[in-house]
Amino acid sequence: MAVTVSVFTRVTVADTAMDADSTAPARVIERSVTGLARHVDLHTVVNNTTVTLWSSTASPLTTFSFLAAWSDGEVELELTCNDGDANEAIFTVELQNGIPFMLGSDDSRYNPGSVSGSADVIDLIRVKNGAATDVNVYLILAV
Repeated sequence: MAVTVSVFTRVTVADTAMDADSTAPARVIERSVTGLARHVDLHTVVNNTTVTLWSSTASPLTTFSFLAAWSDGEVELELTCNDGDANEAIFTVELQNGIPFMLGSDDSRYNPGSVSGSADVIDLIRVKNGAATDVNVYLILAV
């Protein structure tokens, strides 16, 4: 399936603690991404299970320049760099109900605990549902 995905993100912060003169500043961060989506999936993840959402070795899409993931419940999203290697690095983030998680590329590094580690890419995405109920997880990868 190939569809065009356009994402516009706007974050506005107004906080007097961020401004030395006590006036409330407004910080607006905007980012727009448009790309050809090559992987669009909805997975119903059964309670207390872990499933693979995407693997670079099992999909026609071997790399991505944009990732968006969200769910309708609380789950753990696992991103693996250098999967299957003795030096693989796994990063886990918790997805909250309806709050999207996004990345601007699949670039990553392995050699845990070192940002100066070897450059590589994310090559495996899994999700763990530790809840007592099933959760829907949405994943979009674009190039």
